[in-house]
Amino acid sequence: MIDPTVPTDEPLSPREAAYVADLPEKTVQQVIDRHEIEPVSGPGGGGQARGVSYADLLYLRLRGTLDPWLTGQGRRMVREELRGYGPEAGYTLSVGPLSVDVEPAVRAVDERIHQIREVKAVIVHDPEVLGGEPVVSGTRIGVYFLSELQKQGAGTDELLEDYPSLTLHTLQAALTYARLYPRRGRPRRTPFTGGTVLRRRR
Repeated sequence: MIDPTVPTDEPLSPREAAYVADLPEKTVQQVIDRHEIEPVSGPGGGGQARGVSYADLLYLRLRGTLDPWLTGQGRRMVREELRGYGPEAGYTLSVGPLSVDVEPAVRAVDERIHQIREVKAVIVHDPEVLGGEPVVSGTRIGVYFLSELQKQGAGTDELLEDYPSLTLHTLQAALTYARLYPRRGRPRRTPFTGGTVLRRRR
């Protein structure tokens, strides 16, 4: 059954939907452009309806598994059934003669949505801290700074040692945030010189 603590009425952006469905963002954008799912008003639309509903998140998660066995009409039937799906429906979806076990998709989608909520709770924006750059709550450690360090080869243990104010949870939240919401515009100068990563303890 759907976890009642997960908000199912808040659409996600295509990038967030790609993370939840474990698909490339390009695939989600193509599915929206082909009207394979019905986008709704939500974040990341640039003025257009590009939000992805909970039912369509389930569909995207199931899509790869079901595609080999379904025609276009079959996919439409699955989407229609998912739009009426609720906690009382259990984990079996009936589409004509086909019974689909949606439990793995429900659990995976709920877990990823929880992760996004936790990330947004841990990462904050304060105009007085690093000019409003996203930072780990309670610190001045920038999300994109940590992401750059990781890209240059810094491991989890190394980052936690260099920045003792971080926990494994907050570090993972920061790295997930950087993946979900990359910095816009031209990349800023990285904290490196001569190929050597510079560390600053916080």
